[in-house]
Amino acid sequence: MDDVRWAHACVLYLNCIFVSVEYRLAPQHPFPTAVEDGADACLWLVDHGKELSLDTNRMATTGFSAGGNMAFTVCMRVQEEVEKRRKARGLIINPAQRGQRPTWEVLVQGISKWIYEGKFMAIASFYPSTDFTLSRDIRRLSILRKDKGLPAFFTDLFDASYLYPPKLIDLDDKYLSPGLAPTEILRNSLPEDIIIYSCEWDELLVESERFATRLGSEDIGKRVRYTCILNAQHGWDKSPLPWQGKDERRDSVYREVCNKLGKVFYGTD
Repeated sequence: MDDVRWAHACVLYLNCIFVSVEYRLAPQHPFPTAVEDGADACLWLVDHGKELSLDTNRMATTGFSAGGNMAFTVCMRVQEEVEKRRKARGLIINPAQRGQRPTWEVLVQGISKWIYEGKFMAIASFYPSTDFTLSRDIRRLSILRKDKGLPAFFTDLFDASYLYPPKLIDLDDKYLSPGLAPTEILRNSLPEDIIIYSCEWDELLVESERFATRLGSEDIGKRVRYTCILNAQHGWDKSPLPWQGKDERRDSVYREVCNKLGKVFYGTD
C-alpha cells in the first residue's frame, strides 16, 4: 500500500501500465527468492505480452529501499535467464547488439514461431541498498543526522530475516550487492538510462552515490540521473496511512522522476 501513490503517479503522468509484483517475503522466503520472483514476473509478462496488449520493448523496473535494490538485480537476473534461453534454442547474438533484445523467428516442430525477449529501457530506484558487504555499524557511521537513521532493531531484524541462513550468504553476491557486480554484467544487463534518488540522512547514501558514479563511468557508460533529496531520511516519502493528505514535496519528486522516464519512453516530458 505504501507504494500506491508512486504507482498512481506513473499511470497518471506516463500513461503506462504499472505492475506490482507480490513477491514472496522473508523470513519464510529469504534471499534470493524475491529476486527470482521479480524476474519470473518480468519474463511472464514478456511471454504473455501480446495477449495482454503490452509493449514489452518499453519496460522499466522501479522500487524503494530493498525494492530499489531489486530494480537492478531483477534486470540482471532476467538477462541471465534470457542468455540461458538463447543458448538452449541455439540462438546467437552479436556482442555489439547486447541489450537490444532482438526478436527471433525460429522453427518449432516445423512451425514458424516468433520469440520475444522484451527490453528494459530504464530503472528508477529510490534509496536502494547496493552493497551488503558494508556492516550496519559502518553504514550508521555515515549518517549525517544520527537521530534520523533507521532504528538498529529494524535493520538488524531485516538482515536476520533476509540473509538466512546467517554466515552462509555471500554478501558480495551480484544479486544481493549490485554495486559490486562485475563491470561486464552491469554493462550488458542493465538498461541505458538509470535514475537514482537517495536521501541525505540515510545510511545507504554513500553506497548509492558510489554506485551511481560507477554506473556512469566510462567502463559501464550508463546515462545516470542521480539526485540526493536534502533534509530527508530513509522512507521520507512513505506514510503509514496512505489515505492521509497531500505531500507536496513527495508529489513533486514523483512527478520529476516521471518526467525523466517520459523522456526515455517517449522522447518528451
